[in-house]
Amino acid sequence: MTDETLTRAALTHTSPPVALGGGKYRVVRTLGRGAMGVVYEAEQEALRRRVAVKLLHSSVTQKPQARERFRREALAASRIEHRNSTRIFDFGEEADGTCYIVMELLQGRSLGDISVDAGPMALGRAVDYLAQALSALAVAHDAGIVHRDLKPDNIVIVDGIDDHGAPVEVAKVCDFGIAKLAGGESGETLTQDGTVSGTPHYMSPEQCQGKALDARSDLYACGVILYRLLAGEVPFTGDNAFAVVFRQVTETHRPIRDVRPELPPAVDAFLSRAMAKEPDQRYANAREMRAALRALLDGAASAELVRPGAVLVQPVHGPGAVSEPTIDIEPDAFGAAAATTNSTPALPAAASPWTARVAVLLAAVAAVAAVAALLRSPTPEPPAATTTRIGAVETEGVAGSAAAAVPPRDEAASAGVVAARPAEAADVAAPA
Repeated sequence: MTDETLTRAALTHTSPPVALGGGKYRVVRTLGRGAMGVVYEAEQEALRRRVAVKLLHSSVTQKPQARERFRREALAASRIEHRNSTRIFDFGEEADGTCYIVMELLQGRSLGDISVDAGPMALGRAVDYLAQALSALAVAHDAGIVHRDLKPDNIVIVDGIDDHGAPVEVAKVCDFGIAKLAGGESGETLTQDGTVSGTPHYMSPEQCQGKALDARSDLYACGVILYRLLAGEVPFTGDNAFAVVFRQVTETHRPIRDVRPELPPAVDAFLSRAMAKEPDQRYANAREMRAALRALLDGAASAELVRPGAVLVQPVHGPGAVSEPTIDIEPDAFGAAAATTNSTPALPAAASPWTARVAVLLAAVAAVAAVAALLRSPTPEPPAATTTRIGAVETEGVAGSAAAAVPPRDEAASAGVVAARPAEAADVAAPA
């Protein structure tokens, strides 16, 4: 059998070809079929690695200018190097003019299959998937490539490892640059046989109308994808493709919080901008959209903190509590709050018993020194006695002298606490 016979057999849904690319790729099995062609798992003989080979229908590349466009698009897509985009290794043309493209073989599940099984997703999970896809889109858009057919089925989730060696889910965007082949250079979405090119449920209004497209068309599709992941359904449906296209152009989507009222209001605001009918009203680029998407999680956390009845700061009490306590001045807690001229400065409320004991010893030394000074000085006429209150202890001293009061040992722990509550004084004391 010739290469041409093998290629035509593949495209007419008979047995797969034995090899492609002049024998460089040995076909192992058929992975799937679609409107644009057939995808095979193959082995690259020279490198002994498994790859995916997409063989495009001849109707897609039947004209010489279409094949040239394919060559340019495949070349540009092959230069995209990003963790979240499917790598393209090779592309070429079979003897009958049918084009093929060789891609990274992914072992995972499409986001479409995952969303069907999972139903409406948690906000954090949906944001993580879409943020990864937007990272890949940013690089593709920088290279001038508009995907044009972005949808959950074109995002594959594979197992990966992060920088710390922990398992993570990695989103891979597939089919960069290929979807554009079905339309003309000006961005038409209707082929000559009257069928719609692309997936109507995820197409932007300008794509539905056959207008020229830019990167913001992909951003619209990203908004629809997020809606689908969160709501479990697409925002626009219809009995046929043209009914969906009509609604994409003329109707506004149902607010997501009508479906998921527990989501924060910021999600509705995000989707309204992402799926704005006019491109100028959407996010300017994928990076801006990704930053706004990530902010949804921060906003959800903030909304949780400030919701009615939420406790923003909750004091921690009890043995071993490490939160910084609030100290209130209450004159009646231990008696009148008074201080002498030379009294020992108050210790921090969380001071340890050892710190309190050192303060007591210093006060004792000061008291002994004061007594010794009085004994050495001439005995004056006895002045009027005064009473000074320090905490709960009353001491009698001499007016104008440097006398200091030393609290009893069992009150040392509270000596540095400024009128703290009795129960809290023990709570904030660190263990000896």
